Amino acid sequence: MEAQLSLLEAQAAKQVLEQSKSEAAQAAAQAALQDPVVQMQQRELDIKQSEVDRKSRDDSMRTFVDVAKLIANSDNQFALIEERSAAADARTDTQIDTAQIRANATVDAARIKAAADVMRSVLPGMMGLNDGSNGPLEQGALVYS
Repeated sequence: MEAQLSLLEAQAAKQVLEQSKSEAAQAAAQAALQDPVVQMQQRELDIKQSEVDRKSRDDSMRTFVDVAKLIANSDNQFALIEERSAAADARTDTQIDTAQIRANATVDAARIKAAADVMRSVLPGMMGLNDGSNGPLEQGALVYS
C-alpha cells in the first residue's frame, strides 16, 4: 500500500510540476508581450505578413489579367483567321469563276471560228461562185437576190 501511495504521490507531484511549468511559461509569454522590443518585433512581423499578402493578391490579379489578355488575343486571332479564310474562299471562288469565263470564251471563240470557216466554205457555193472568184466579195459588196 505504501508503494502505491508513493506512486500516486510521485504522479501528483509530476502533474503539479507540469502545471507549474505551464503557468510559468504563460506568465513569461505574457511578460514578453508586454516588453516593448517584443511588441516592435511582432509589429514588424505583422507588417511583413501584410506585404506578403498584398504581393500575393497583386500577383494573382496580374495572372488573371494576363490570362484574360491571352483569351482576348486568341479570340482576335481566331476571328482574323476566319476573315482570312473567308477572303481566301472568295478569291478561290473568283478564280474559279474567272477560269470558267475564260474556258467559256475559248469555247465560244472556237465555235465562232468554226462557224466562220463553215461560212467561208459554204458562202461561195450558195452565191453561185463555183468558178473560184469571189464575185461581189472582191468588189466589196454583196448583192442579195
